[in-house]
Amino acid sequence: MNICSMLRSKAAAKAKHAAELLRANLLRPLVSLQEMDSLTIPKIVDQLNSYRARGVQNILKVSNYKLKADKLRLCATRTTGTSRNIASLSPPSLPPTTVEPTTAVIDDWGADEDVEMEE
Repeated sequence: MNICSMLRSKAAAKAKHAAELLRANLLRPLVSLQEMDSLTIPKIVDQLNSYRARGVQNILKVSNYKLKADKLRLCATRTTGTSRNIASLSPPSLPPTTVEPTTAVIDDWGADEDVEMEE
């Protein structure tokens, strides 16, 4: 297995994984703020990721929020701070179930690498 095919397969796996995560976040139902108080931290993280996937603004990576109270506060501000009810947002169009990587960049990289090695 040469390096180009390894890079292609790695890029395809990464794109497939990203598409699966996005799809899962878009399909996850959003809970109301009252229901959120009873959720565990992993479920709150799932909700925040769903908000981010739906395009809600100003949500950083979840690792920036250390405490459960911070995560809940963020959910509250995102829910009440928008002009529309977040729980009623319909998910945007879902990503395709199959992902085809673009190989032009990888192939060009391999050609450039060969030229540099010859010099």
